[in-house]
Parts: sequence; C-alpha cells; structure tokens
Amino acid sequence: MTRVFSMKKAMILVFLVALSVPIFAVVVTSDDLTSMYGVTYEERQSSDYLEKDGYSFEYLGEGKWEVTRLSGSSGSSSSRAASSGTLPRNWISGEVNFFGGGARYDFQINNKLSVGALVYYNWFFFIWDTWGIQATGRFYPGVMGNTFYAGFNFGFGAISSLGAFTDDDWWYRTTGVLLTPALGWKIKIGRRPTGFFINPDISVPIVFGTKKYYDYWGDQDSKFNVDWSFKLAVNFGFAF
Repeated sequence: MTRVFSMKKAMILVFLVALSVPIFAVVVTSDDLTSMYGVTYEERQSSDYLEKDGYSFEYLGEGKWEVTRLSGSSGSSSSRAASSGTLPRNWISGEVNFFGGGARYDFQINNKLSVGALVYYNWFFFIWDTWGIQATGRFYPGVMGNTFYAGFNFGFGAISSLGAFTDDDWWYRTTGVLLTPALGWKIKIGRRPTGFFINPDISVPIVFGTKKYYDYWGDQDSKFNVDWSFKLAVNFGFAF
C-alpha cells in the first residue's frame, strides 16, 4: 500500500510539474488553427507568432503552425498586441551612406511616434563632408503599411564644402547647431513582431554656426554661416 501510495504521489507531482511549464502539443494547418483554436485569418496574417487563450502559435511555413499550451496565462493581451500591429519598442541599426557610416537607436513610443539618437559621418564625393551627433524624432502618418515616416533631427555637427576656387577660398567648414529634416521607410523583414529590418532614409542636414576658411597658408577669419548638405543612407538593424 505504501508503494502504491508513493507511486500515486509521484504521478500527481509529475502532472503538476507538467502543468507549470509549456507543453508542445501539435502541429496543425491554418484551417485547423481557426476551427480548433479560434485564431482568425487577420490574426494569422499579422504575425507568425501569436498567443491566445492559453496557447502560443508559431508559423512553421507551408501552412503549418506549431501549437504550444501555456499554463497560467490566457495570452489574450499578447494576441491583441500582435494582431493590432504594435511595433517593437527598441530599434538598433547601423547606417551605410556615401563613403561613410553611422549608428542609430530608436525608441518606439507608439505606432505614430518614435524618438532616438544618431551619430554619423557622410562624405558626398567632393561636394560635402558632413558629421553629426543628433537627437531624433519620427512621425508615422499610417500610410504605406505604417512604414513611411517624416523625421526631424536636432544636434551638433559640421559641414565642409568647396569654396569659390579663388586664391583665398579653397574650402571651408561650418560648425554649429545641426537641424535635419528627413523622410524614410522602416521596413520589417518577416511577419514576426521582432526581428531584422531595413531603413532607407533621405535627409538634408542644415548647420547654423561658424564658417571657417582654410587655404594652403593656414586658417582664415571666421564668420557666421548657414550651410546644408544631402544624405542618402540605408540602415540595417534589429528590433526587439
């Protein structure tokens, strides 16, 4: 009797442990996902990972989904977030531009706004030489799948430009406050909410500051100046 009782206790313990961890159940088709678990077509299209009513659903490809039972959580809030198209909070990327590069971080406040920071160097042939350290802001109006944005950056930087090619003016640099309007597209790769993304970005840095001339014989006198350049960049990064 003692041995039988111990076996029963062991079976109950195993059962309770099994309930406390995720259990991988079955692999089903997309149609079964709807008929058996109530996952709608819109939810399936929004993401390849969902949580709903105590189950998680991960898309395996070719119309197959892996269903996992999650104990102690209905998962409905995660499902609503995924199906509503909520963007990840953190977007980290490296920038490639004309003979230069940079790094960017964006924090997604909501589906309409993000803020962040940017540091870069851009050499545009023999016309402009630009660097900047800036705070960034972006607005997503909800067009083109909510990937298009209009941005504005504020910070410090410098733009070097060719001079007038006279005896005195060879080239000059303007250093000061750097304001930058920008347009771009932040494009996720895959249907999973987190993961890799590509971000083409077009911007026009405008600097307000001290203009300093340089020639073969040394520095010339400085004066206030407003200068601008052009930057076409592509960011490659990861969102989580």
